[in-house]
Amino acid sequence: ARVTLAERGQKETLRQRIRLLEQLGRHGDAPELNNQFTPDNGRSTFDLMLEANDLVAQGKFPEAWTIARRVAEERPTYYQAWFVMGYSDFQLGRLPEAEACFSVCVALRPDSPWARFNRGLMRTRMQKWQDAEQDFNQALDLWPDDAETLLNRAIVRREQNNLAGAEADLTRVLELPDPPSKAYFLRADVRRRRGNDIGATQDYDQGMTMPPTDEASWIERGLARLEREPKAALDDFNAALQLNPRSRDALQNKAHVLAEHLHQLGEAITVLDRLIELYPDFLLAYGSRGVYHARLGHIEAARRDADYCLSRDHSPFGLYQQASLLALLARHDPAITAEALRVFEQALQSGFNDLDLIDSDSDIDAIRSHPQFRRLIASARQKHQHAPKK
Repeated sequence: ARVTLAERGQKETLRQRIRLLEQLGRHGDAPELNNQFTPDNGRSTFDLMLEANDLVAQGKFPEAWTIARRVAEERPTYYQAWFVMGYSDFQLGRLPEAEACFSVCVALRPDSPWARFNRGLMRTRMQKWQDAEQDFNQALDLWPDDAETLLNRAIVRREQNNLAGAEADLTRVLELPDPPSKAYFLRADVRRRRGNDIGATQDYDQGMTMPPTDEASWIERGLARLEREPKAALDDFNAALQLNPRSRDALQNKAHVLAEHLHQLGEAITVLDRLIELYPDFLLAYGSRGVYHARLGHIEAARRDADYCLSRDHSPFGLYQQASLLALLARHDPAITAEALRVFEQALQSGFNDLDLIDSDSDIDAIRSHPQFRRLIASARQKHQHAPKK
């Protein structure tokens, strides 16, 4: 039987649940107020989704995913279930699965800017720059001048070397009321890449006058200070973790500054152990941990992380990270050289094109003089020279 919550005399609960539903994707969902009871224990869809929302708020993403999946199996067109599944997959580092869930959300709600925005975020993380930009374009068509969407479109435009477009987006953000400080740091980076050092310095200084008030701005300020003030950047990442101890980006960047700038590899591995404990499907953390183990000569631990990544991560950066890790291991076992070269070639073929990183990465030195490596990098440079400039 179909029974409404109002008919059960729970009007205040109903209002609370409607508000939660609107916050989750920022959409009301009046047609969903009439819910069939599930056959096993009589709990309504709203009861189950309320529990899933509570679990998300507690950071219990596997449990939230399980409940949302159960709802989606019973009601395949229930938007909120797919949204919770996608968000939980994202928090667990399962980016392809999250992208797929948000694609279902887009299909169910073509007029939802949040479905497209979140799919764009997943595609950004997976370095699907063009697809991500298309999602952000469509989200902005539905909700013009949304600051977060503009910020993220600026990032993907920057990664595609559309620096003028990225700066235009960031300028729009800074013209909005109460812009986040991270917009200044992002525009400083874009302006520096465009050769506008004066404008970059002005943006950096302006950003530093605005104390961060949210996790993302602490992280962005840390990234902006990373090269010049690595210890101060570490403080910023720790400040982000004070606000959100589960912050994946803050933990990832904290490990990076410890290892790459402060040369504290053991401490970096400890941070990555915690990151992997929280997000066991976050493959980039395994790759980074493997690299640091290899630098310290922990061959067995490094090989375990390498094998795990090789079996699961086929993203452009993930493949490059694996090639770098294998090159480190090749210093101890030259037989691994061929495998490192093969994975390096796969990284280039899949779209990895950060030639500056390749040039400066000492981890790759063990294969740098190999004739095959030289042929591959020469071909990559030729393609980069002929790439369109924006």
